This record gives sequence, structure tokens and C-alpha cells, in this order.
Amino acid sequence: MKKYKDYQIVLLALVSILLNFAGKVFAEKFRLPMWLDSFGTFLMAYVVGPFCGAIVGVAGNILYGFINPVSFAYSITSISIALLVGYLAKYGWMKNLFKTMSLSVMVTGVCVIISCILNVIFYDGMTNNYWGDGMIELLQHLKQPRFIQIIVGEFYVDFVDKVITLGALFYSIRIYRMIKKYLPNFLVLQESSKTLLVVFLIFAFGFIFPSQAYASSKKFDSYIKTVYNNTNGLPGGVANDIASTSDGILWIGTYAGLYRHNGKEFRLMNEYESIKTVRCLYVDDDGRLFVGTNDNGLSILINEEITDVLTEKNGLPSDSVRCITSASDGRYYIGTSAELAVVEINDGIRIVAKEPDVSSALRLTADSEGHVAAVTSSGKLIILQNSKVKETASAYDEKFISAEFSDDGKLFAATESNKIFVFSIKDENNLQFLQTINCGSMNHINSLSFYENVLFLCSDSGVGYIDYKKDNSFHLVDTDLFNNSIDNMIEDYQGNLWFSSSRLGLLRMCETAFAEIYLSAGFSEAVVNTVIKFNNKIYFGTDEGLSMIDVESGEPEENELTNKMKGLRIRCLMQDSKNRMWVCTYTFRA
Repeated sequence: MKKYKDYQIVLLALVSILLNFAGKVFAEKFRLPMWLDSFGTFLMAYVVGPFCGAIVGVAGNILYGFINPVSFAYSITSISIALLVGYLAKYGWMKNLFKTMSLSVMVTGVCVIISCILNVIFYDGMTNNYWGDGMIELLQHLKQPRFIQIIVGEFYVDFVDKVITLGALFYSIRIYRMIKKYLPNFLVLQESSKTLLVVFLIFAFGFIFPSQAYASSKKFDSYIKTVYNNTNGLPGGVANDIASTSDGILWIGTYAGLYRHNGKEFRLMNEYESIKTVRCLYVDDDGRLFVGTNDNGLSILINEEITDVLTEKNGLPSDSVRCITSASDGRYYIGTSAELAVVEINDGIRIVAKEPDVSSALRLTADSEGHVAAVTSSGKLIILQNSKVKETASAYDEKFISAEFSDDGKLFAATESNKIFVFSIKDENNLQFLQTINCGSMNHINSLSFYENVLFLCSDSGVGYIDYKKDNSFHLVDTDLFNNSIDNMIEDYQGNLWFSSSRLGLLRMCETAFAEIYLSAGFSEAVVNTVIKFNNKIYFGTDEGLSMIDVESGEPEENELTNKMKGLRIRCLMQDSKNRMWVCTYTFRA
């Protein structure tokens, strides 16, 4: 799911809700053969994701429910079609008109199934639409079976409605992409977090979805870890960078070339003549994949086809591209082993400026106010605006390695002394130092990445994170033997975390529904033979005895039974019908 500016998503959510409500009222007033109440739902599902689309759909039903209370029940339909459109859009089902129309047929099918059931419950099978009910009456006159009347009547309205609505969304998206470079910045969707949106939705619809307090950082150590290298599909066994496009495809940049991963297999894209050794990758808001190579400049892919190539021959300062980012003004900043290039893409690609004061940039990051921060190989931290250098962080006796803007505009910069310097940029475009965060045993922090409520650190010695929204505490992540030369990380559309290493390949970390509770409670490592929940306690039978934790607190406890079982091998625990727990031991009868 793409992440945009907080105020833009809140505004989009409000507009989407009003579009749903206004469309519904308009269709009823003029007795149209459609509902017109789902454009906002589909828009939100496409832009932000299926969950937010479902929230908008339900909100529209609630709003219209004050006119017709039965509308509350039809929230089920809104949730279902929002989830369908949101998830399938990630897989490219709105890439072209044919796929969009195919999606509209699937959405129609879902609507017909759910709505027909609700129609029978609340309207005796009628659609409550002038045209749909007219079709039912016609079929009734023709003496067709009742279930045929109900299905055809609903289909008659839903098919027209969903085809027109998704078609309108398809063309609206394309028109927006054509004109967005002419729009003011506040109307151009820009990357950020969803924090304010989540707060807004919880506040607005708290009576539907129970609110949850901010929790501490996830225990990433419990994630399932899978390493990909030359033994299981990634020849060469190294990865310089990784990126994900909106269709869910992962792209891995290696010195052997560009690899494509579809969730099942890695494939070397050796058909791209301009891409042989890849140093860096970047995906913009329009879904373009920028591929920076080590010796052949920059290539841009749209729908897996190369559309533009930029090299020294057509103005790029160097054919060795190290980093790429885009600014809020629509320009792209290309860090090379020589100067920094500023690029525009408008009916082709062209270089509009070069900045010789930014030499050999290794990291680039941009905020929503037009600032770009560059970290060079010499350790300089440089701030640019409007393609010009505004300030260099020279007042600090530190060598900077990487930097990243947070969603609230703060700049986090890692240094060689394993510290994170936090800055804000004042109105005069000057850096203002805020604080320093120590990063423990981290060695050479190659990149910073914001994920939910934490800041991930990828380093030469492993992975860690900072709980920057809570207490700035630093934590190491257990990545087993994947602990060397970790350069970058991303989150894919399924919520999996991917880490690239220029020595070890790729690491995928997947959240699991299972939690490791024995070691987390503070017990020493042991073989657990049997587990049972009994009287609000969890008992563990091990080769060394019986351990117990409280279900609610998760803290270890002891009682007379656990003390009696110390040193004994517990083989089985069982609870009988009279609420008695039986303990079977290897050397002692209990």
C-alpha cells in the first residue's frame, strides 16, 4: 500500500465519503438505473488500500442510514467490494481498460450475491431501485421463478453501476497522472505515513471498530526468516538493492543484473540490454522503476518495458549511478560517482541541472516541502532545494553515512560513530539540531527506513530498530546468520520485510500468527515436551521439570506443583472432564 501525506489522505477520505453519499442521493432523485454510491469506496481502496476503502464504504452507508436505516445492513456489500478492488488492484487489475472491465464483472457478481440475500431479508426480494424493481415485475409477468426475478433485477442495476463506476475511476486516474505536474503541491499525493489517517478513522468510526492504544514495537524476533542466495534461486548470492512495484513484483539489483521475483521464483531479466550490473533501485508514485547501473547509467521501466535510458552520452555526469529519489516538485535527483544530476520526465527524459558541490552521493532522501538531503562518499550531509545547495552540515565533527526524512519532516542522519542525529529544517532552510540517538553495537549504518512506529537500521553488522515514536530506545533484531553488509530494506504488499545484503543475498521476514512465549517469559532454553492451559495458567512440561506462566501477564510463576516437579522429565499434561490436570513423568508417578 502506498503511503501519502496525512492531511491528503484525510481529505481524500472525506471527499470519498461525500462522493458516495452524493452519488446515492443523485441516483435516487433522478431514478437512474444504478446506485452511484461506490466511486469513493473504489477510489480509496485503489489509492490507500482495501481496509481504508472498506472504512469509507461503511461510512457512506452509515451517513445514508440516517435517511434509510436499512442502509446500515448493506455495509457488508461495501466492505466486500472494497476488499476485492483494493487487493486485486495491487495485482494489476486496473492497469488497462480490459482488466478494469473484467474487475467490474467480478465486483458485480459479489454485489449480486450479497445484495440479493439482503434484499430478500429487508425488501421481500425487491431491489429498492426503480429500474431493478421494474425488471423484477416484468419477469414476474412472464411467470419466471422468483429466484430468477431477484437475481436478474439486482444484476440489471449492479452491472451498469459497477461498469460505469470502475470505468470512471480508470479514466480519472489517468487524467490525474497527466495533469498532476500542473497541480499545486498540496493536491499532489506525496509519500508519508498514515498515522493521522488512522487516528482520524478511529475517532470518526470508533463505535464500529474498537480503538486500540499505541502499543510498543513489534517483537520482530518472532518473525519467520528465509534467506535467498545462490543455493535457492538467487545466483551469485548477493543483492545490492531491492524494490517493489505496485503490481506486487519484487526487483532485486545485483552485479549479475536485475532479477524479478513474483513470489515463487527469481528470474534474471537478461533481455534488457542497458541493464547488466545494478547498483540501486527506486520506484516513484507513478509506478516507474528506476534502475541505476554501475557502468551503463540509468534505465526507466514502465510495465516491465524500458522507456528511457540516460547515460554519459546524453548528459549524465557519470555512468555509475549510486542513488535516486524524487522531490515534491516532480523532479528526480540522480546521484552518480561524479556530480548530482536533476532530471525531469515530460515527453521524454532530460537533465535540467547539475550540482557539482554534491559529488559521489551515496544516499538521497526528500521531504514534502521540496527539500532533498544528500549524503556523499566523503561523509558530507548536504541540503538542497529547487535543485540548489542550501546548506552543508559542516558544524558537526562527524562523518555521515546515510539519512532519511520522517513523515513529520524531521531528518534522521546516521554517522560513523553509530549515532543518529535528528534535525529539523527551519523556514530559512537551515538545519536545526534536535537530538542524538545512540545505536548500541551497530557498525556502519548503511540505510534508514521507517516502518510503522519504528525506524529500521541496516548496517554492516546486522539489523536494529529505534522506537522513535515512543522513547527512542534502540533494539537489535535477531536475523540469525544474516548479519553482514545489510544495505537496504522494504516492505512488500503482503507486509513481509525484505533485507538486501551485498554479501549474503536476501532475507525475508514474515509475521506469523504464532508467538514464542516460553523464552519470552524469561525461561532458559529447554526442550518443551507438552503444553496445557489450566485455570488461567499455561504449564510447560520440559526435561527439567514443570514451568508455568500467567495467561494475562505472561510472567513466570511458581506454585506447589511446579516446585514438586523440579528436575523431573515431564512427558504429557492433560485436563480431564472434572477440571483436574494430570501430569505424566518419565521417572515419577503423579
